[in-house]
Amino acid sequence: MKTSTKRKLERLEGKAQPAVPVAKRPTRLPRFTQSLETVADARRMLATIIVQAANGTRSTSDSSRLAFMLTQFVAIIRSGELEDRVRELEQHQQGIPHDFVA
Repeated sequence: MKTSTKRKLERLEGKAQPAVPVAKRPTRLPRFTQSLETVADARRMLATIIVQAANGTRSTSDSSRLAFMLTQFVAIIRSGELEDRVRELEQHQQGIPHDFVA
């Protein structure tokens, strides 16, 4: 029997091994002990997620979801910082002290 035919049969019977190793989902996911308050926190957490995905302690699907959430978190922080900077510039143009909050 040809090797390719044998592989097809194994795949159909569920005996074939995947060509690329797949990280199995651990019964308990690693917990984060870091706080998430700044962009730097998100950067550190993303680095942790990448390492966990690479060594198989976290599945790539979980890693993708967490990475997406972290990028959304960073986008929200950056837009908030931008709004604060625009407000500061507008107040400066109007001669209002910068520590005054409208």
